[in-house]
Amino acid sequence: MINATQFSILTSKYNLANEFSDTVRDKLKKELSLCHPDKTNGNFVDDEHKEKFHELQEAIEYLEANKGNQQLIPVSTVTELVKAFTQLMPNNSVSPLQSLDSVLKENIRDVIEHQSVGFVFPRMSLAFLSLVFTLILAFPKQVIEHPIFKNWLDPTSGNFLLIWSMTLFCTGIIWLFAYSFQARNKKVLSSIKLASFQNNLYNGFIGEHGEATFSKSDLTNYLENVLIYRPRVRQRGIIAMPMSIFYKFFDNELLTPEVIESTANVLLDKAMRNKAILKMETGTFDEEYVIGGNPLAKGTENFQTSNV
Repeated sequence: MINATQFSILTSKYNLANEFSDTVRDKLKKELSLCHPDKTNGNFVDDEHKEKFHELQEAIEYLEANKGNQQLIPVSTVTELVKAFTQLMPNNSVSPLQSLDSVLKENIRDVIEHQSVGFVFPRMSLAFLSLVFTLILAFPKQVIEHPIFKNWLDPTSGNFLLIWSMTLFCTGIIWLFAYSFQARNKKVLSSIKLASFQNNLYNGFIGEHGEATFSKSDLTNYLENVLIYRPRVRQRGIIAMPMSIFYKFFDNELLTPEVIESTANVLLDKAMRNKAILKMETGTFDEEYVIGGNPLAKGTENFQTSNV
């Protein structure tokens, strides 16, 4: 049986499309009938007709065998061509650092695409209360004449107007907070991808950690603290704790554990490539690192001038 290349040459010879269609098959059969030996009492007119007959017959058999496959070239042939082409191409393999950077950027992109405005519960609750109080003010007569509501609500009183005003004010403030924190989180997420920002994060961690060795969990805890909680709570003293709890329960977290983990991986990989740290064999689940590869190192002098 002929192959794909021979079939392509043959269809071109008869001005046919190079495809496995019924139209091509019918035209090939028509050409075959013109040189069929039955037309001349079972004998070919000459060798040329005989060769043409067998050629067309093999082409029809090849078309029938590949009728379900609409590719012009069989998959096996394409596979071999791709393999040969790949071998001729220069080796542009992706480095581990590029891979880690890609994972970080993918995690950040995924978070931004699926983000929603935070403080959902307080926003919706205050918006609902504002709507209810506004409806009461819009229809005071119905409230005053209601057998139950008239004992609890007086839309015409100054106290009710004050409550309504405060509710509107709090609603506006909480919605403003929600969108401002969303903008802040997006800004932080975009900054994490920058090499200069990563360098500042790394040097900040080394400067604050102040020990010769550290674990990966130490770095991730630092990143979580500096990227999430510090930008939120700048108050000192008694107000800091309740505000931290408030954000923890009501804010929509954009800096997910995946982003924090990916950031830590990129920082550690860059630091090791610059020989700022060495990975220690501790036999524990948490990864341990030593500053500058020297277990006796003290302080952070090796890192303040290092660029990760």
